[in-house]
Amino acid sequence: MTYSMRLFIYLLLVTFMLTACSTRVMSPEETAEISSKTYRAVTPQAILSAASDLFFLADDQAFQRTLEPDQLVAVREHSFNIGLNLVQSQDTWNISTHPDTDGTKVTLDVKSEESWITGKTQVQRPNGPAVYTQFWNRLDYLLGQSTKWMSCGDLNHEYLEDRTWGDVWWLCSDVQDRLPPELMTGIWQNGGNNELSPEVQQRCMNKVLDGLYGIADSQRQQDLYLTLCLEEEGYRLFDEHF
Repeated sequence: MTYSMRLFIYLLLVTFMLTACSTRVMSPEETAEISSKTYRAVTPQAILSAASDLFFLADDQAFQRTLEPDQLVAVREHSFNIGLNLVQSQDTWNISTHPDTDGTKVTLDVKSEESWITGKTQVQRPNGPAVYTQFWNRLDYLLGQSTKWMSCGDLNHEYLEDRTWGDVWWLCSDVQDRLPPELMTGIWQNGGNNELSPEVQQRCMNKVLDGLYGIADSQRQQDLYLTLCLEEEGYRLFDEHF
């Protein structure tokens, strides 16, 4: 396990404990305000495609995405332990679009249906603005309206420095949390001073087109898979060089 991963898990555990001790919950009015946003001169199709990329980047395997003309539904099933209790959870994200006089209004509805081994069931919703802040930040970036991408580590720093509050696990617990491909940098890019050859790049493209990494539904998703392949090849060359 890498140092950055250990640090993230530690921060996540600290955040979970702090959140568990908090009784602060947003009012219905606050939730209604933060769970919707209007984008000027952006089509519903562009918004929903960007939202699909958002969950793809969070974890292309964990989130099952269903795209419809006016909404995207992303579902993730996972489990976790609280003490001696095993909890099976299904998180459902519904991103719906509506025509608005100023553009396209987007509404986010997110919930988690939990089933405990004890027989207890409950529906949980975000208790604070943290998850909404992260979701809108990422959607803004993917729509070209921001140059900043809020990773899970960034969100934890926001939380620990009291710039946001509430649950932070919705897009961050047990997921890949990948950056958009254009933000991914590293030694692999030049293979340790051995530039990746056109043959290597073509081999990676063939792997992507053959679906060896998964099914890509957009150019950004295809670019991510290509970047992951080039990353593997670059680090292999780096290891051979040194």
